[in-house]
Order: sequence, then structure tokens, then C-alpha cells
Amino acid sequence: MSYGIGMALEYCAISPQRHWEWGVDDCVAFATHAFYLLTGIDLFDEYRGKYHNEHDASTIIARAGGFEALFDQEVSKHPEIIKSAAITSGEPSLCIVKVGGQYYGAFYTGMSILLYQGERYIFCNERHIVASYSIKGRS
Repeated sequence: MSYGIGMALEYCAISPQRHWEWGVDDCVAFATHAFYLLTGIDLFDEYRGKYHNEHDASTIIARAGGFEALFDQEVSKHPEIIKSAAITSGEPSLCIVKVGGQYYGAFYTGMSILLYQGERYIFCNERHIVASYSIKGRS
């Protein structure tokens, strides 16, 4: 399989046509799958299908020490991924955003920050970013 921005953008285009399902097709599953199609790194593998509702998701997040800590835990397994507090140089990246007091997984396409909310996207701006994850030396 080839990976790259074309694969990630194609996936982003069809995602709103899918059906929201916790642990399979939710905001984190969407963002990490777009990142996987971009990089070949599956940060969601350990969690896919392991939670089935908001309570289960909250339990996993709490055990990790919070939403950002959960992402950091998975990213730490991949030294080629770098973390920053903002989008770096317009390159596509996996993001954590905070909107309305809630944390979400999102994907930066290089032009827009997409937060998948089941059958629709919410477009975020940079002020919503809590953390951004990208590949070292990728541009």
C-alpha cells in the first residue's frame, strides 16, 4: 500500500458519508486513520473496537492520564513522530483540539483542521489546537 497526502485527503472526503460508531468511526478513529494513510503509522491499532460508548472511551482516556497523555503514550512508540503545540509549516498532521471545553482528535490536511463529528466536519482554527503530531523531516 502506498501512503501519502492523496490517500489521506481521499479518506477525509468520504468520511462524512460514514456512520459514527464509538471505537470504530469516531473523531479519534478518523484522525488517526487519516494519519495512518499519510504515514503508514497506525496509532489507533491498540484501541480499535475496544470501546463502544462514551463511558468506555472516557475510562481509557482517564487511565492514560488524559486525552493528550493518551496520544503521547502512543506517539512515544514512534521516534519519527514529533509533537508541537501548533501546526508546523503547513504540513499535514494529527491534532488534538479543544472545542467547547471538550477534547477531540482532528486532522490537519495542510489547509484545514477537520474535526469529524459523525456525518459532518467541524472546521477548527489554530487557536483550538492543543497539540500537533507530524513526521520528522516531512514537508
